[in-house]
Amino acid sequence: MRRSLSAPFALIAMLGSHALRAEEAASNPAAADDARPTPRIVVTGTRDAQTERRDAATSKVIIGREEIEKYGEATVGDLLRRLPGVTVSGAPGSPGEVKMRGLSGAYTQILVDGERIGGHGRNRAGPIDLIPAEMIERIEIVRGGVAEFSAQAVAGTINIVLRDDAGRAQTRLRPGLSEVDGHVSPQIGLQNTGRSGGLSWLFSANANQRDQIADQMRYSLDYDDSGALQTEALTHREVTQRTRDASLAPRLTWRLDRANQLNLQLFATHTESEAHGDEHTQALFGTPEAAAAHEDSSRERDLWRLGGGWRLRWNDGDTLNLRLGLNGNREHSSTLRREYDTAGGASGLSDNQASVREQGSSASLRWATAEVGAHTPAVGAEWNDTRRSAQAVTLDSGTSGSSSSDDSLEQRELNAAAYLQDEWRPFEATTLTGGLRREVLHTHTQDSTGAPLLARYGIWAPSLQLAQKLGETGSTVLRSSLARTFRAPRLDDLSGLTVRAPDNSLTRPDRSGNPELRPETAWGFEFALERYFDAHSMASANLFTRRITDLIRRELTLGDDGRWVSRPVNEGQAQVRGAELEWKLNLATWFPAGPVLQFNGNYTQTQTRDDAGNKLEDTPDRIANIGFEWQPAGPAWKLGGNLNWAHSYTVRLSDQQTRSVGDKTVYDAYVSWAMTRDALLRLSGANLGGWGSDSRTAAESGGRLVADETVKVAGLPTWQLALELKF
Repeated sequence: MRRSLSAPFALIAMLGSHALRAEEAASNPAAADDARPTPRIVVTGTRDAQTERRDAATSKVIIGREEIEKYGEATVGDLLRRLPGVTVSGAPGSPGEVKMRGLSGAYTQILVDGERIGGHGRNRAGPIDLIPAEMIERIEIVRGGVAEFSAQAVAGTINIVLRDDAGRAQTRLRPGLSEVDGHVSPQIGLQNTGRSGGLSWLFSANANQRDQIADQMRYSLDYDDSGALQTEALTHREVTQRTRDASLAPRLTWRLDRANQLNLQLFATHTESEAHGDEHTQALFGTPEAAAAHEDSSRERDLWRLGGGWRLRWNDGDTLNLRLGLNGNREHSSTLRREYDTAGGASGLSDNQASVREQGSSASLRWATAEVGAHTPAVGAEWNDTRRSAQAVTLDSGTSGSSSSDDSLEQRELNAAAYLQDEWRPFEATTLTGGLRREVLHTHTQDSTGAPLLARYGIWAPSLQLAQKLGETGSTVLRSSLARTFRAPRLDDLSGLTVRAPDNSLTRPDRSGNPELRPETAWGFEFALERYFDAHSMASANLFTRRITDLIRRELTLGDDGRWVSRPVNEGQAQVRGAELEWKLNLATWFPAGPVLQFNGNYTQTQTRDDAGNKLEDTPDRIANIGFEWQPAGPAWKLGGNLNWAHSYTVRLSDQQTRSVGDKTVYDAYVSWAMTRDALLRLSGANLGGWGSDSRTAAESGGRLVADETVKVAGLPTWQLALELKF
C-alpha cells in the first residue's frame, strides 16, 4: 500500500513547487508586470463551478451544468460514474447503488437541495436514479463532514442541486431517441422560465422510456455434506425490461421586498416497469431443481416532495432561513415465477407481492450573520419524521410441498439535530471552518410477535476544515479536515422480524434483525492540495482515512430447526484509507496556437480492512476515469469520450462466503453540433465496448466447499440522439 500511495505525494510535491515558483516570480521586479495579476473586476452573474470550488471554505467537488450536459445521460447514476471516488453498481443505463471510496451505499449520504427527499427505504439508499439529469443544475461531492449537513456521511455527501435559475424568459425543449439492441425508446424534456414583477418561476417536465436487456450465464456446483459433487448445471437467463417514467419540478419564487423572499418547490415522479425473463438449465451432473423457468415481474413507484421556504435578510447582512417540507413514496412490486422439469411439466410456482408506503415531514431553521470582524457564525436546527409501512405476501409451491407467508411491518424514525458553525478568516488567504452538531435518532419498529421495539441514540459530531490559499493569486489551495460521522443501522436490521428464504441454505439464509444494534461511528481526516491553472484547468491530490468503531457485520448461524440465519452484529473496528487524483487540463493553457483540446480524468485507490484484515465491502479498491473533449472545427462542433475502469477484487461476505468480481471497463463517447445559437444536436453512446460483468461466489462449511457459482452477464451499447432547442 505504501508504494501504491506514492503517486499522490509526488503530485502534491509537484503542485507545491509550482506554487512556490509562482510566488518567486511575483517577487521579482523584472517580471512584475508578467506575474502580477490584473486588477480585480467584480462581475455580477453566475460563477462557474471551478471558481466556486476554489473559493469554497470546505473541500468539495462541483460538477456544473456544462459537464452534466456533455454525454446527454438520462439518469443521475450515469453522471456519477465518472466522478472521483464514485462507483455505481449494475450495468450502464440501469439503476444501481451509489458507492463512494470503497464503501457501500449505506455510508454515502444523498441529498437534493441539501435535504433528504424520502423514498430512502429500509437500506437508507437515496433513489437518485428517479431524478432526470435534465433537471439538475450541479452536483456537489462534499468529502468531509460539515455541521450544516447530517453526520450520516462516513464516505461523504452527494448533494444534487436542482435547477432554479429563472433569469430571462426562455423555453427549452429536448426531444430524443435512445436505442439498445434494436429497441428504440422516446424521451422528451421541457423547461420554461420567466419573471413577472416580484414573481419568478421555473417549470421542468420530463418523460422517458428505457429498454434494457440482460443476458446471463450461470455455472453452478453444489456439494453434499461429505464434499461429494451433488449437481453441476449451466443456466442461461435472458430478461427484457421496459421502464417508463415522468417527472415534474415546478418552482416559484416571490420577492416580497428587499428583505423578504418566499419560495415553493414541488418534485414529483412516477415510474413503472415490466420485465419478462426465461431460464434454461442444462444438467451436466445430477438433477437440478428446475430445467426451465419463466418469470414475469412489474414495479410501480410514486415519489414526491413539496418544500417551501422563507428567507429574511437584514440590512446588516444577517439572514434567517426557514424551510418546511412534506414527502411521500409509494411502491408496489410483483414477481411470478413458474418452474418446469425436464419433461416440460410444472414443478414449482413462486408468487411474491410487496408494497411500501412512506410519509415524511421536515423542518429546518438557520440563522447566519454577516461577517463580524473575521468571523461568520451560523446556527441551525432540523427535524425529520418518517413513517414507513411495508407488506410482503409470498406463496411457494413445489414437489416438496408448499408454503406461504404474509408479513407486515410498521416503522417510524425521528431525527432531530442542532448545530453551530463558524467560518473564521484570521488572514486574507486562510479560512478555518469549525462546527459542532448534535444528532438524535429514535427508531420505532416491531419484533416477530408484533410487539413494539424502540432504539434511540445520539451522536456528537464535531468538524474542523482548513482552506489555505497560496500565492498572490490564490490559485493553489491547501485543504485539510477532521470530522466525526456515523452510519445508522438499516431499519430492517433493527427489527426483530425474521424474513424466511424460500429455499433456505448456506448461500440463501433467512435474514433476521437485531434490536440491540448500535450505529457505527467514524473519525475521518482529509488532506488535499489543489492547483487551478485557469478557468478550465486544474489538478488535485487528496488523501483520506476513516477509523470506524462498532462495525456492523452479518453473522451466519445454523438454528436448532436446521435453518441458516443471517443476523447483524456490532463487531470490532475497521480502517479505511485511500488517495484521489483529479485533473482537468486545457491544452490551450500551454499551447494557445494548438488544437482546442481538454483532458479530464481521476484515479482513486482505497483500502478497507477490518481488524482481521478482511476487505469490508463488495466494491472495487481501484477505479479510474480518462476523458477528453475536442473542438475540431470551432466551437460549433464538440467531440468527446470517457473510459471508466474498475479493478477486480475478492471480498469475504461472511465467515462461510467469498465473492470475486472481475475487471470492469466502460467507454462512452459523444459528438455535438451547435447548428445555431438556440439549436444543438447531440449523439452519444454508452458502453460502446459492450462491457458485461463476471463474478464468482463460493461457500464453505466445516472447511469443505458446499457451493460454487460463476455468473457472466453480457453487456450492450446504448445510443442516444437528442435535439436541444431554446426559444
